[in-house]
Amino acid sequence: MSWRRAIDAALFAGLLLAVALRADLRRLEAMARQRNPVLRTPAVALEPPSGRDLEGRRFVADSRKCWAARFADPGCLYCRQDDGANWPTLARELAAAGCAMVLVPPSLNDSYIQDQIPGSVEQIALVSNVWAGQFRINYLPTTIVVDGGEVRWYGLGKLSAGDLKQAIAVASALGRIKAR
Repeated sequence: MSWRRAIDAALFAGLLLAVALRADLRRLEAMARQRNPVLRTPAVALEPPSGRDLEGRRFVADSRKCWAARFADPGCLYCRQDDGANWPTLARELAAAGCAMVLVPPSLNDSYIQDQIPGSVEQIALVSNVWAGQFRINYLPTTIVVDGGEVRWYGLGKLSAGDLKQAIAVASALGRIKAR
């Protein structure tokens, strides 16, 4: 009979462990949902893009408008694949929603030539350190859509069809809000 009790005790201990692990998993998932991987300080309202273009002209986006930033490098394989596919489509949708858009290369030497940039996008080759310091960019390309100082959508890496669909839905919603 003692082996039966040992088995029952082991099963009960396994059940308790499974319940505890599930609670820990739920807590970790909730923490992950709250933490935005592209922001250094999620509680602070994001400043709009500011910097200088290749000709040295100052650029500052209107803080009252939505804006999008794309961190990309023309030498990056995933960036190049995206530049000819989903990124131009997203740029058109964001422009239609009234969002200011900037393309931010990693350095002045890594800038895009004008023919590679969708028409409504401004390339900022020299960015303000204060502005750039708001972000934690670990992947290229990274695309961020912001409205009211809050990230409304972000994509890490090459934009998939699903990413594009989500981002367009956000852009459409922003466009409807701005039209009111």
